[in-house]
Amino acid sequence: MSCYLVSEGQAATLIDTGYADAEGDVVEQLRIALPQGAGLTVFLTRAEYEGIGNVGAVHAAVGIEHLIAGGIANIFDGYAEVAGFTRRWDERTFVDRVPPGQSLPVGSSRRLEVLSAPLRILATFWVFDRVSKTLFTSDAFGHTSLASREGSVVIDSVESDASTYESVREHMLAKFAWLAHGRTQAVSAGLRRVFEERDIQVIAPMHGCVLSGREVVNRHYELVQAIISEAKPGAES
Repeated sequence: MSCYLVSEGQAATLIDTGYADAEGDVVEQLRIALPQGAGLTVFLTRAEYEGIGNVGAVHAAVGIEHLIAGGIANIFDGYAEVAGFTRRWDERTFVDRVPPGQSLPVGSSRRLEVLSAPLRILATFWVFDRVSKTLFTSDAFGHTSLASREGSVVIDSVESDASTYESVREHMLAKFAWLAHGRTQAVSAGLRRVFEERDIQVIAPMHGCVLSGREVVNRHYELVQAIISEAKPGAES
């Protein structure tokens, strides 16, 4: 599992905070990576424990100036309850919402574009960093794994990529089981818009390896689209 810090000057945005049982690692690495004196914003891609688990620990360790999620206020999507889940966060603090299509400022630039995730189960939002050309995909594109703890968490060449159609499909159907039964044309079209309208050179998922380089990104995008296209057009969701 990974969390990601985007920093510029004296500002930084942490994308998700990880499971609570990883608190020590998250806080230690954040203290090292966070620029000295930087104000911290946390963006939550999903209101689930793998994303919100360390909000309280991060706030206690370094302080959170802004807590943000995508979309608009909705009492049913869980984001309004994040402060209460953490216990160490001031429960009077609300999660601000940024609608898809708008951007988050980091320093002097509005480099982080909020996107509605085309491939999801619950309310989920992706983020595209226009500067590093990185697409942060929350729980999608997490279909890779390591053979050992010593393996690299970055796949940066097709030659070093052990992923196959079968392995990607197995992961995807375990996470998004409805793909095998539902109408998926809208999902495929949504993914196509995300990838064709942006120069994506890195995919950074919450689970699995970081996919780095346009050739690797394109390979995994095409694998995902091929698996999605397996669904029968007339199947009921």
